[in-house]
Amino acid sequence: NLRDTSFILLGAGKGKRFGKPKISLKLNNKAIYLFLINKLSNLKFIGEIILVCPKQFVKDIKKEIEKENYKLKIKVVEGGKTRCLSMEKGVKNASYNYVFIHDLARPFFSLKLLSKMREKLSEKEIIVPFYNPSDTVFYENEKIEREKIKLIHTPQATKKDLILKALQKTKRRDFPDESTLLKEVLNISPFFIKDSFFNFKITFDEDLINMQEFLNLFSFKIGFGFDSHKLVKGKGSLYIGGLSVKRGIFALGHSDGDALIHSLCDALLGVLGKGDIGDFFPDKDERWKGKSSKIFLKKIMNLFKNEGYDIINVDITILLDEPKLGEKKKKIRENLAKIMKIEPGRINIKAKTTEGLFKNFIFSYTVLTAKSTI
Repeated sequence: NLRDTSFILLGAGKGKRFGKPKISLKLNNKAIYLFLINKLSNLKFIGEIILVCPKQFVKDIKKEIEKENYKLKIKVVEGGKTRCLSMEKGVKNASYNYVFIHDLARPFFSLKLLSKMREKLSEKEIIVPFYNPSDTVFYENEKIEREKIKLIHTPQATKKDLILKALQKTKRRDFPDESTLLKEVLNISPFFIKDSFFNFKITFDEDLINMQEFLNLFSFKIGFGFDSHKLVKGKGSLYIGGLSVKRGIFALGHSDGDALIHSLCDALLGVLGKGDIGDFFPDKDERWKGKSSKIFLKKIMNLFKNEGYDIINVDITILLDEPKLGEKKKKIRENLAKIMKIEPGRINIKAKTTEGLFKNFIFSYTVLTAKSTI
């Protein structure tokens, strides 16, 4: 658990093949360097993170990092004209002898793998993650045995004094990575460790598209909603999911008392982290008195989509003694799907009774799973 390692993030490249500096990339509306710092903060052996970036970004990045109030020490360093020069600046600013050197454009490295690398670093001089291609490989017209090919990844784990020793022995600053530097200058062979395909590098526009598709697989949130209303007899209708299910009985409430839609709205707002339905449609506001709750759902769904989320599935449980919903559950589901503009198959409606314990009440519970589309 000793914090004895400097983690160097190299992000000073101009991104010529990509079209813009990669330091400006965002993942789910968050700067890529903040995404990586948050991820690395989970590793107990890291004592500091050194972010190497273009000169014009240094001041603004320092301000952004200060806003986050990280407990971990973060240094922001101006980079050089080549990757090797940027790496040199990062290593010279390292406080610890153990160093991990990583390309900023590889955001999906495995923390478990990094922990394994750190365990071996005390006995190995440089540890290099790699991946064997699974596709058939040709060089010009000749097939190559793919088992013999290693696609070299980062981070590469080594020691500060070895890097500085190698750099002192050569004037070259065009080495593509640390393993090449140590091999060619000090004749130190790397210790290879198998990595995952997902630790890919963002180099071209299509890589960014692939990255976002990959990120969307895991960028999901869960929202929970609950609502209840007392049932009374009288003129009016009981509304559930935007449909009138019985006349002569209604739910007491400022609007139409649609407990299902109210719990659904709260679940949507839970995903967004934006409070509850009362914050948007307060019961003291006369504009909403007696209004259909479908209005609320439509407005909150618009907000939900504008915030960049899509619904994976909705699971709703209605607790109600009378009336029995039976076949009406299907109509409720179809009506909700129409309002929300999603497929009915993403919605599940369950109806339960309270066995007479709360026969004059309706309760609705909603669990909603959503994914980011940004």
